[in-house]
Amino acid sequence: ALLHMADPYVTPMPGTYTLSLTDASGKQIVWSEFIFSEVDASISEVNLTWEYVAYAGRYTLYGISFKLQNTGHLPMYIDGAQVTVGTLAFETRIDEVVLPGTEKTIYRTTYITGIAPGSAKFVLRLVDGADDVFYTYSSTVIPS
Repeated sequence: ALLHMADPYVTPMPGTYTLSLTDASGKQIVWSEFIFSEVDASISEVNLTWEYVAYAGRYTLYGISFKLQNTGHLPMYIDGAQVTVGTLAFETRIDEVVLPGTEKTIYRTTYITGIAPGSAKFVLRLVDGADDVFYTYSSTVIPS
């Protein structure tokens, strides 16, 4: 039996899914409902790798790592991430799957320049294969 919940590499939508099996004559022999909650994720241990560029008086972001935990019922298919630091934004590929009840540490090299000293809003949006944002993390960072 196959329960089609979403296209490949797309995080399934929460809701009630029905699985119905019929025999060769068309008689229903099994019927079940499965209820799945929305993606239940958390991000922790966020580390940003900075370098100060003295002649410009600005910082460059060279890397991002974070621990992603999936405590929900559905797998998370992470195709990419949209990252914003202050007013500067970029996208990066991730291509990871985090199954329910598991966690992964994800690291990606980056290269975003011109980040001013001082505190800035950091936003990390996780995107699936359909380019839908399914989880957003935000905090305040201080390049150092």
